[in-house]
Amino acid sequence: MSNPYEETVASLRDTLKRNGFVRCDIPACNCGSWHHRYGLPERFEQIKDMLAEAGYGLCNENGHLVSKALAQLINDLAAEKERADYAWRNVRTLEAARQEEMKKRDAAEKKEPCNWTQDGYGEDAWDTGCNNRFMLEEGTPSDNRMEFCCFCGHPIDELPGEEQ
Repeated sequence: MSNPYEETVASLRDTLKRNGFVRCDIPACNCGSWHHRYGLPERFEQIKDMLAEAGYGLCNENGHLVSKALAQLINDLAAEKERADYAWRNVRTLEAARQEEMKKRDAAEKKEPCNWTQDGYGEDAWDTGCNNRFMLEEGTPSDNRMEFCCFCGHPIDELPGEEQ
């Protein structure tokens, strides 16, 4: 009579082999277990290759030790982060100073209004504070959505004329 689990064991063994596992054949271990074919040595080589690509390969300066290469990489990254943080703080300080300077400049450039006086009640002619005359077909400058004097560029301040 055959083992009822033989088919299941064969299926599981096949699954392990297809996924890169091999039966332990290390004489010192003799565990009889399954180990992934690409274990620690392969991962260690990947780490060394990645360090070399980043410019921190194993050499005489770091004693050919991965730990020293990683420590140097971490220290350099921390120093770079500190430089970037310092630069960012300077950018924020400069931006705040620029904003403050713009506010001061805008306040200094704030233009006095140009007084537009209607030439008599109900008339279409308007005399401007910059010594010009403007004709409107109907309404006031604000009725016509005029905010700035077309002659001097200053904001319009309407002074309707008095009834005559």
